[in-house]
Amino acid sequence: MTAYTNYSFYQQTFYPNQITEIMENSFNVVTIAGGASDPQWPACLACALIRGSLRKLGVNETEQCQACWSRHCWNGVESNATAAQVSNFDPPLQMIPGLSYDYWNQTYWGPFPPS
Repeated sequence: MTAYTNYSFYQQTFYPNQITEIMENSFNVVTIAGGASDPQWPACLACALIRGSLRKLGVNETEQCQACWSRHCWNGVESNATAAQVSNFDPPLQMIPGLSYDYWNQTYWGPFPPS
């Protein structure tokens, strides 16, 4: 969303700003950048958080929550496409379009490992 944070678990040393980027990116992924790219997302996240409780109480979900499931959840259709055939297999950063991983990695961190 806002940073490339798919680090190998073998990496044991991180720059402090990498940790910050990981935390900020995690927040932005969960909240879809505070709803910046989808204004309905905060409501959908709330629906997901209370879904289990509503089911236990036998309370029907709102139409808004039902719309969230059809909009954001997997529809059950499987694909046999390979990674090379999928156009968004390596998607760009949504909040920083056009910033490639190679450029981001070179300009943000410098030589690795940190000293």
